[in-house]
Amino acid sequence: MRVGTFVLAAQFPGQGRGEALHRAVRTAEVAEESGLDGVWLAEHHFVPYGVCPSAVTLAAVLLGRTRRIRVGTAVSVLPNVHPVALGEQAALLHITSGGRFSLGVGRGGPWIDLEVFGSGLAAYESGFPESLDLLLRWLREPSVGAAGERYRFREVAVVPRPADLLDSPLRSAA
Repeated sequence: MRVGTFVLAAQFPGQGRGEALHRAVRTAEVAEESGLDGVWLAEHHFVPYGVCPSAVTLAAVLLGRTRRIRVGTAVSVLPNVHPVALGEQAALLHITSGGRFSLGVGRGGPWIDLEVFGSGLAAYESGFPESLDLLLRWLREPSVGAAGERYRFREVAVVPRPADLLDSPLRSAA
């Protein structure tokens, strides 16, 4: 059995954002020191109960501060980012960490995210399958093109190649 912990990066009353983020980093360090197998990072926007706006960015910090523990996103909000950009970032983290990165994606939920990031309600309601398909193709294939409703581009090479990223499970929450 593998045991991990979920890191929310919550900002409590009277606490600054920096303190909440530093506590999140320290939580991951203590998890590794305690022998846990992994940490999972939440991503939230515009709310104090979770002040990490990019689980992938915080994962990069934690992968640099730890040596053994797996670090994963729980979740990266797929409608808010281009699937190819997220795939590139995931591949980079996976390769540079020696395979310790796990990618988890989800639809998200707060409507303000959809408004601010310009993805809109359609991306939430019907665009997730297209985005997930494009992300998975990016992580599996040597070159990818898109001809969907939301994403259209000619075939391009996948660089960096993620190699065995999908050997570790991709998590999804909808």
